[in-house]
Amino acid sequence: MVKELRLENRQLKDQLAERKLEVKELHDNLRTFRRGLSSRLKRLYTVVGQEDLY
Repeated sequence: MVKELRLENRQLKDQLAERKLEVKELHDNLRTFRRGLSSRLKRLYTVVGQEDLY
């Protein structure tokens, strides 16, 4: 019983580490997306002559 619980605990720790990496990658991807979107919006406002709205 104790061995099974320890094994399960080890497996859960591994899964947690994998999920943390996945979340970090998603966070990085979202940050990259936001930066790109922000720069595109800034360019758009500059082109239409309404920089003050940005």
